Amino acid sequence: MEGQPKYSGINVLRDQYYMVRKLGGGGFGTVYMVQRKTNKEMFAAKHQKFTKPDDIRYGRNELAILEKMKENKAILYLEEYFESGLQSVILTEYLEGGELFERISSKEYSLTEDKCRMFVQQVVSGVAFMHEHNIIHLDLKPNNVVCVSREESNLQVKIIDFGLAKDTLGETDIPISTCGTPEFMAPEVMKCTRASAFSDLWSLGVVIFMLVTGGFSPFYSRNQYKMQRKILRGNYNIEHESFSGVSRQAKDLVRALLVVDPSLRLSAKQCLTHSWLESVSGSDSSISELRRLETQAMRRWLARRRWTRVYNAVVATLRLAARAPTPHTREQAAPEPGTPEFFSSEQEIWLRSALTLRGSANEGGGRWKVGMIGKQEKKTNKSPTLQKINNTSTLRRAPQEEKKTNSPESARTVSHHHEKGGKRKSSLQEEGRKPESDKTNNMKRNVQSARRKVIAKSNK
Repeated sequence: MEGQPKYSGINVLRDQYYMVRKLGGGGFGTVYMVQRKTNKEMFAAKHQKFTKPDDIRYGRNELAILEKMKENKAILYLEEYFESGLQSVILTEYLEGGELFERISSKEYSLTEDKCRMFVQQVVSGVAFMHEHNIIHLDLKPNNVVCVSREESNLQVKIIDFGLAKDTLGETDIPISTCGTPEFMAPEVMKCTRASAFSDLWSLGVVIFMLVTGGFSPFYSRNQYKMQRKILRGNYNIEHESFSGVSRQAKDLVRALLVVDPSLRLSAKQCLTHSWLESVSGSDSSISELRRLETQAMRRWLARRRWTRVYNAVVATLRLAARAPTPHTREQAAPEPGTPEFFSSEQEIWLRSALTLRGSANEGGGRWKVGMIGKQEKKTNKSPTLQKINNTSTLRRAPQEEKKTNSPESARTVSHHHEKGGKRKSSLQEEGRKPESDKTNNMKRNVQSARRKVIAKSNK
């Protein structure tokens, strides 16, 4: 269409880069590590598939925001953007250090309050730059603060993931719906009223709380409703035992950020001039530089997050399997020809193969046979041996055994089925529908005959 910017297609990306491995994923896409073919340099590629018309707008919105943030060293640097009719890829610099909490929670890592100040000072400076350019992040959390290098002496971090970020267009606040992670969500965002730059400062206060306490979350509760109530009321314990060795300045900054009324919170610029962050470049004897912070709570928080991810992945897989295409709809559900498979992960390939095999089994009638046995088992509810009948070999031997049986009971059963089949056939002809074939009727009789013989053997 005229007037729209033209971007390089996915095929250009495939020609210039190799895919190395999958780094992670979320609700807004999947991130892969890619390598440039010419100089072997590594990059991160965020792949998004367009399943709805709004997805294109979301992808380009994140692109526009990252282009504005290029000048700041505390924010992820944008390299290039690729787009086709079905998907887009945002190519950024690759940060090999990994997530901040994953790195500093290690038992071998020596975390001190002085290091926490250095991490927070960089994040606050990045947030201040965003707010100067009318951008609010709306998803600040430990997962989105990443270390630049794996070297322990390198303490540089950057803010990533602008999938939920908004451009306020010069407005003080904007209407908002619930978005982000509940544990780090500001009260006004949780109430779906209006979001502003101060909403990011609340999330930043939660991150600082967790950093200086070694991983304790101020509002966490296993019950989601209790956690929401604590957030809406601003109910947290600054006198927690984990704060016993934390400086007075750090507590004061947390109190100034975790305020329910947005207008009473400190701004990002005010945070930079706070006594706890102002002396980062110098030395402050009142702040302990040698005391090591215990990070066991941080490791528990990470383990809980990993468990939640696994649970969500299993639920999503089950939902996809429940909506697996039937033999009649598989052609419509298949991806459009020519769709690049460059960024398909192993999990997605495995899932597609599983659904294909399941569809092939349904075509052969395997689902009907198992379902038929299940229905007969519910009626009798006698023998648990029936649960083991799930292979076709038993069902195939059933017709030969039935021919050898000449008992009056079998004759009555067969004649009953013939009569029932005749009624079914006549009723279908009256309705103008095609009656069941003889092959289908024979299959039903074979299943019932096999069931009777198993029951008879189990009762002996």
